[in-house]
Amino acid sequence: MANPINIWSFDQIHDLRIGNNRELKLTSLRYSRQMALLHFAFGDFARKKQLPQQADEFCSKILLKKQLRGSLCPEFIPLINHPNALWAKSESAVLTTEGAITFSDWTNSPPVSLLPQDIWMICFADLPLNKLAGWPHVEHYGKLAIVFSNRFRSRINARQVFYYHLRDLVKDPKVISYNQALKENISAAKLRDELLAYRKPAILWPEFRRLFGVISLRHDENRASIEHITYSRYRDGYVFSTEAEARVITSSTNPYIQFEESDVLQIITPSSESQNQIQKFLNENWVNKPPVLLYPT
Repeated sequence: MANPINIWSFDQIHDLRIGNNRELKLTSLRYSRQMALLHFAFGDFARKKQLPQQADEFCSKILLKKQLRGSLCPEFIPLINHPNALWAKSESAVLTTEGAITFSDWTNSPPVSLLPQDIWMICFADLPLNKLAGWPHVEHYGKLAIVFSNRFRSRINARQVFYYHLRDLVKDPKVISYNQALKENISAAKLRDELLAYRKPAILWPEFRRLFGVISLRHDENRASIEHITYSRYRDGYVFSTEAEARVITSSTNPYIQFEESDVLQIITPSSESQNQIQKFLNENWVNKPPVLLYPT
């Protein structure tokens, strides 16, 4: 009698790949309750309903080169404000004919402001595969994902994101320590990197755009325009915490992470056409071919 599927760890499943028990491997992976590290790829094609192009990019940019590429993403460092300060509402910004910015609406400063800074990273979802069917973020990221082993997770030091709430920032010990270090001119690079790289709001509150959204002046050949720096790809009320995100920080000079065929446990696809397209590519280009499955429903 076969072992119950939920007793197999990902690394045990990984070891089965040198054997012939493909049915057990597939079943165990599909229904595993253990944490999985998934990288969802080229979600912009999914949002445009361009699944063949998504699969093409996935094969040529990820599977062929056996690498993941980081992207430049906006994140925010919490700064504690003076309680008596005034705060210009970013939504009231007006661009003058001279190319300057003025504000028509001011309010009492919020307890904490958020200073934007772009950072290079590779993002993953860190969740059990048996939770995929109800994962609420496929509308944004699509259903094409590559699933990596725990060995790969350890090697690249993928770290889970900590999600914060607006009301908690002012009493967060790390936020307090970082701001105190700034006041005392003490180096706080490690704390700063921690707050910037591995923190994110649990929810994209409307206040984020109205009170916290920082603006910049963008110039092109013909005119100047105002740019609001925020999580612009997401709607107000978007729940980040259920993404269960993990990250690896990269850099502009080295944005890539390499992987081996043995690091890949399976590939999840959005349609039978994408499944066949990716399976054909693997048959022609890979020696150790992982299972290619449809996204669960």
